[in-house]
Amino acid sequence: MDGKAALEWRSAAWDILTPSGATPDQFKKLTLTSLYDARPTWLARVHAALDRTVWASYGWADPDPATVPVETILARLLSLNGERAEDRISL
Repeated sequence: MDGKAALEWRSAAWDILTPSGATPDQFKKLTLTSLYDARPTWLARVHAALDRTVWASYGWADPDPATVPVETILARLLSLNGERAEDRISL
């Protein structure tokens, strides 16, 4: 799995959430919730890259993970969980 998107997220989030010279009151407002509420463009882009990386690791071929219904994703994960459980039983 390509970790480039994860490293980019970590670096950018760290820079935003831990600015040098911030006061204690400012730090209280610098949370992941506030970051995700603002949903900056870079965050949406990095999350799309993370989604594609995770998608590839599962071997799913959908061109755009964001267009796949949640029900489809859950069904795939449930199926994968069942396959893995069967593998453990057969050991």
